[in-house]
Amino acid sequence: MIVVRMLLWVVAAKAAPSSAQAPRVQVFFANYKNEEDLYHGIQSHMLRQQLPLGDVMYTVLNMGTEDSVRMEHIAAMQVEGKTVSILEFSGYPAKAVGGAVIPYLLQRVDELTTGAITVISDSDVFLLHDGWDMYLEELMGVGYSLASINPRGESIHGPKSPFLDAPEWNWLAYKTAAWAGAIRVDNILPVFQEKQMHDWGHWFKYYNNEHTLGTIHLWPGLRLAFPGKSAIIAGLTTPFAVHCFFGSRMRNEKDLDDMARFVMTNDEKQRLYHIAVDPAITHSLKALDEFALKGE
Repeated sequence: MIVVRMLLWVVAAKAAPSSAQAPRVQVFFANYKNEEDLYHGIQSHMLRQQLPLGDVMYTVLNMGTEDSVRMEHIAAMQVEGKTVSILEFSGYPAKAVGGAVIPYLLQRVDELTTGAITVISDSDVFLLHDGWDMYLEELMGVGYSLASINPRGESIHGPKSPFLDAPEWNWLAYKTAAWAGAIRVDNILPVFQEKQMHDWGHWFKYYNNEHTLGTIHLWPGLRLAFPGKSAIIAGLTTPFAVHCFFGSRMRNEKDLDDMARFVMTNDEKQRLYHIAVDPAITHSLKALDEFALKGE
């Protein structure tokens, strides 16, 4: 039965319609055994898309599946006519595990993208900003080469944070033409190691500035979505996205004393899913705080 289900979602993914012309925005989701978050994360992007139907393309780069039934639903999902395709990604050395896979994934995204703007989203990021796609076009049209969340800039570590004023790869958009051919493993790894960088997104800041590609726009972290937990709301005057650090570690690290306190409970996750996919909720910080704390 499992084999049949897996075949169904693979066939569905291959059969997903593609745009007749290059999209204006192409979104790539990185997934490793985190299908529940991924499902709601994709929905949050689709629900808040404002560009016409075929102008935004959604693609999952899948590195491992934990819940094959949920992956079937992702392959078959449609939100107001918008669809998602799933590509299996294994183009990295066997010795690369965890975060070490990311530079290979970044290179694959750059090889695959046909969009004027390319977006990379981790599976545990939920978009809250209506018209995020049109806003990206506005930014890229006035000299910005890169836009990214920066949830750890000051919200956790304070002014001495190694993440201060640096993009994070977990949700990052770039002007494809400005970066074409640059996002390669042989560009990323040597600099990352030499400069002892903390996040793969820090390489983007370094390369952008070294080659004068344009201005970087950041959505800094404003606050924790749940007190003491790792889900951080990023935005300026209004919320832009929530990144649930350790979102997939409920399964792997819930029994580790040094990590468990940062991981959301299932009830908190369900509340966050509700926020992510319910357009009726007013996305002000006050409304988010009240909903997260009270579950109303």
